Amino acid sequence: ELWERAVAYLGQTGAKALSCCASREAVSFLERGLQALEHLPNSPQKLESGVDLRLQLRNALFLIGESEKLHGYLLEAESLAEKLGDHRRSGRVLNFLCSYAGIAGDPEAAIDYGKRVLALPRQHGNDDDGAIDVVAHYYLGAAYNKMGNYGAAVDVLRRGLERIGAESQHERFGTTLVLSVICRSHLVQCLAATGSFTEGIVYGAESIQIAEAVNHPVSLVYAHCSLGVLYLIQGRLEEAIAALQRSLELCHSANVPVYLPFVAARLGAAYAASGRIAEGLTYLEQGVGTSSSVGRVGFLALSMAWLAQGYLLAGRVADAAGCAEKARDLAQTHKERGHEALALKLLGDIARRGEISQQRAGEDLYRQALALAGELKMAPLQAHCHLALGEFYGALESIEAARGETSTAVALYRNMNMACWLPRAEAWLRKLS
Repeated sequence: ELWERAVAYLGQTGAKALSCCASREAVSFLERGLQALEHLPNSPQKLESGVDLRLQLRNALFLIGESEKLHGYLLEAESLAEKLGDHRRSGRVLNFLCSYAGIAGDPEAAIDYGKRVLALPRQHGNDDDGAIDVVAHYYLGAAYNKMGNYGAAVDVLRRGLERIGAESQHERFGTTLVLSVICRSHLVQCLAATGSFTEGIVYGAESIQIAEAVNHPVSLVYAHCSLGVLYLIQGRLEEAIAALQRSLELCHSANVPVYLPFVAARLGAAYAASGRIAEGLTYLEQGVGTSSSVGRVGFLALSMAWLAQGYLLAGRVADAAGCAEKARDLAQTHKERGHEALALKLLGDIARRGEISQQRAGEDLYRQALALAGELKMAPLQAHCHLALGEFYGALESIEAARGETSTAVALYRNMNMACWLPRAEAWLRKLS
């Protein structure tokens, strides 16, 4: 019953367990640490230990996907840090609340938390303040990414990388991931969405190299997955499948269940796009179902849209329509405008399978998707919308309109080296001529 030592040793043991991916064991040690802490008399030191143990618990619970329990500990930590008047601990707690809000599907709250962190008082040259600042830039960039504000996300994430610098590129800064890896991974996703594939591939390769240098499997999961998504959007399907398969293998071997639904949905989309539709649907359904069951709402609209696309490829039009509508509703509810644009385009594809009146509705849906994609500078999706409109007008024998839309699609595909769709667009343009 030497409670002060018990608290210290249980905290250290929990940290060691977490460092070797024994997350459930880490939770057990850290919760016992909180129990031991209750035996100590009230003091500022007790409050500090209470915050620190809960922040470690956040990391362990995040990796096993227990988001609601994680949120409860963070709210307790926020209250304790406010009692202390400790800006550094408050900054760390607010950073993790920013992360939670993004996962829970409230990117606006996440951005608010991130801005609160950056507004906290700073001591020039203080290493703790520098670490908090780096983490805030990462979570803020991730929130902008979810909202489809890709330009803001790229700016914030690049500033975060500048603050990390070469000398700290292997550091985790108190989080579960190597920050230089995860910042690059979100940059890869944003650059893929806007069609800057060459730059995104460079960041993706760097992120994998850094994660391998420190042998950090959790960071490698995210790095391979993000690069796989880029290849998927560009249409380099074999490379997408290879990267996403590697990411899924690491989820299992490193015991990181929190990322399983995230990776599975993306691998399923790549399989379906490559013609392995039945296999793809299995992974897509698994990814969507598991994300919903564990409360991971952020990016669920994207996974739901890809499931709709898989059903459409399988000829299951009614199922595709239901999923695409859910994807649009989720995206609108959670302010994920980029994913809303993709859902609108898919609803247009589905409408084109129906009667003439529905096809006219499809034209309007394509126009809505195109307008939103243009606003967000989502060039790959703009190209797909132009091609879809070109095919739609061609079927109606509105040849000049069809040529104009298809020519725009061809130019965009060529400019972004999206070779998967370029032959189809060029063949349609020749037919129209």
